[in-house]
Parts: sequence; C-alpha cells; structure tokens
Amino acid sequence: MVHSVKYKKEFFEHFKKFPLFTFNDASLFLSERGASKDYMRKMISLMLTRGELYRITKGYYTLNKSMEVVGYAFKPFYYGLGSALNHYNLSKQQANQTIVTTKTVRAGVRTVFGINISIKRIPKNLYFGYRDVVGEQFHFYVSDIEKTLLDMIYFDYVVEDYVYKNIFRRVNSNKMKVYLKKYNDRVKTRCNTLKKAYSST
Repeated sequence: MVHSVKYKKEFFEHFKKFPLFTFNDASLFLSERGASKDYMRKMISLMLTRGELYRITKGYYTLNKSMEVVGYAFKPFYYGLGSALNHYNLSKQQANQTIVTTKTVRAGVRTVFGINISIKRIPKNLYFGYRDVVGEQFHFYVSDIEKTLLDMIYFDYVVEDYVYKNIFRRVNSNKMKVYLKKYNDRVKTRCNTLKKAYSST
C-alpha cells in the first residue's frame, strides 16, 4: 500500500507538468520505479474511473482538464476556424473547439471533457500560418487571421457577413499574397471575391 501511494504521488508530480502523455510513457515511468505492468494497468483504470486522469483519444492521456492540451493528441496541430475567430474576437458566435491537423485521424466531431470538438484534416503543404500562444497552463497554436480566412474558404466554413468585415479590417495584405500562392484557383478566386465585397465596407 505504501508503494501504491508513492507511485501515484510521483506519477502526478511528473506528468502534471506535461500537456499529455501516452500509455507507453506511463508504463516506462512506473516500471523504472519498480511497478509491475499489472499494477500500472489497474492504477490507470482506477484514475480514469475516479476522474483523476482523462483520456483524450486512444493512447493519449492528461492530468490537466483544459482545452489547451487537447490539440496535442493530434499534433502537428493548430486551433483554427471558429476557435481562431473567437481567439481574435472576430466573431460573437460560440463555436466548437476546432483542431486542424495533418495527422491521419478520423475527421469529425468528438467529445472531450464533455465538450464537442471538431477535427479537420489538412494537407501537409497547407500546414502553416499559425502562431504560438501562451495559455493559462501551456502554450498552444492558433492559426493567424490570414490563415483562418483561407481555412474558412478551404473547409467551406460559413459565417455571418460581419465576421468577414472584421477579418478584412485586420488582414495583412502582403502576408495574404504569400499564403495564396500555396492554394488552388478556387480558394484564390473566393478570397478575392470576399476582399472586394468586404474590405471597403
């Protein structure tokens, strides 16, 4: 019993510092301290049942109940679309937390911490245009305003007119020109149409 308490205390102290960890990370940590694989499985299972540990997706866990850490289960990633619009105060609408990733995972809506999150997959050549943000517990990544607009077009993400007006008041035209070179004609044409419609209103 003494060993059980000791393992758990060391486990918390170590993994609380990280956004998330894998089952293998936990197994290695505990085995190095003399814990058996059977003990490790029981400990993980019990912590999940008690709500002391959270499973983000298959094989990925966290001790931190924070949306800041969820994206790390899908790295490389950034928070985009509605998440980015809310981050920059460009939209008043509440939106699902959206994670944009190049990882081979099932796209769609999942529930984490009782909240719906949306997973979007993007080609590796379009994975750029994000910034590092320092959060309350960890740093994370958010698409910049220019990339957010292009992702909205790429993913056919629908917003109200005032959101486009807000975006074009703050968009960097030179950066947008550089970004657009990586996109196909559909995205370029739509972006130029939106610019004409909202940049002067």
